[in-house]
Amino acid sequence: MITEIFLRKNGVWRKFTNCSNDELSKRNITIGEQVNIGKGVHIDDGVTIKDRVYIGDKVYIGKGVIVEEKADIGSRVKIKSSAYIGYKSVIRNGATIGLSVYVGDKTYIGYNTKIDYGITIGNGSYIGPDVIIGKNINSISSKYNCNAFIDEKTNTKFIRIGDEICTEEEWTEEIQEELIIQYDRKWWYDEGKEVFNFLKKL
Repeated sequence: MITEIFLRKNGVWRKFTNCSNDELSKRNITIGEQVNIGKGVHIDDGVTIKDRVYIGDKVYIGKGVIVEEKADIGSRVKIKSSAYIGYKSVIRNGATIGLSVYVGDKTYIGYNTKIDYGITIGNGSYIGPDVIIGKNINSISSKYNCNAFIDEKTNTKFIRIGDEICTEEEWTEEIQEELIIQYDRKWWYDEGKEVFNFLKKL
């Protein structure tokens, strides 16, 4: 449901209530079915928002952004021009998605996190709150949702395997053994070492 929306008119932001498809098509904006848009949302020209997307209050969506189905975008989020937000991705309040950033499917981006210009975030990635991401994050394993990432502000390295997240320093043999038992021993030989090799390269 769209009760109000801000669009550009002659370079100036204007508020539209019960915005018509004609106004959207003039700006090459496409909004799918069952889309919920909060108050004070600014949508620039050339944006595509697909079906069943939720967008909170006071969100900015820049030119040419694509938001895939079932994405969940919190309040006070800034998505800069030419970014891509993947299927079922979640972006929490206050996050900033930089120019030309690619956010993969089923990715979680925490509160107040900043993704720098041109970064690629792989499918299934988890990024905690209040971090700055300045390097690409690969989705190493689609089966186990494995990835590694770095907080640019504190230079802390994190590793994620399934629902487990810890710093490089917190990674112990005990945790490793728990994960091997939880998933299966074959995981460690097939994929665990690859995750650690990626972590060391950050």
